[in-house]
Amino acid sequence: MCLFIDWEAQFSCTINYVQSLRELYTDVIEEFYWVALPLTTQNSLSQYQPEWQCWEPDVEWVRQPPQDAITDPDFFSFYQPGMTFEQFVREFAEWFSQKRPAAMMIGIRADESYNRFVAIASLNKQRFADDKPWTTAAPGGHSWYIYPIYDWKVADIWTWYANHQNLCNPLYNLMYQAGVPLRHMRICEPFGPEQRQGLWLYHVIEPDRWLLCAHESAG
Repeated sequence: MCLFIDWEAQFSCTINYVQSLRELYTDVIEEFYWVALPLTTQNSLSQYQPEWQCWEPDVEWVRQPPQDAITDPDFFSFYQPGMTFEQFVREFAEWFSQKRPAAMMIGIRADESYNRFVAIASLNKQRFADDKPWTTAAPGGHSWYIYPIYDWKVADIWTWYANHQNLCNPLYNLMYQAGVPLRHMRICEPFGPEQRQGLWLYHVIEPDRWLLCAHESAG
């Protein structure tokens, strides 16, 4: 199973990269959940509209979702229109488990931010086992979050890619060419507090999408 949250306002490089991975690993992915539903997240560009919703109904979208993306709000029994990303992920884990033990692998790293470090390292977290510090219990009591690269550094990631020659999101190459430092190379929701620092890249890399993004969110 693979879950991909499509934020609507994303670089074509990222969308094409996800499609390529989906095709490459189709023999081991039984179900691919490409979610293109209205989800609410932060908008750090405006004090008047502190939240932004992707795939908002009755609004012109930055791009159209893939034909096989999940756009039906009734697909997931737990889904509530406009729920936050964090709520969706928590509810999805419990929904997917079907009240049976399930593992949800998440690719965050502890050195990415203080919040992510706490999410993994907090002593208040329940572990799957004492010798599995890279696991935490998911809300609901049936799923476990697994963080396989929790202790990786940026250098470890690029060393792995260099050694294995696997597919890499070409957006990182474009960021490098644009002079973006490694610590600022983030691919995530578009209008968050950290992500807003990289919005200028849309103007440089995809000017047409930049124009649509400028109309999509206040600020």
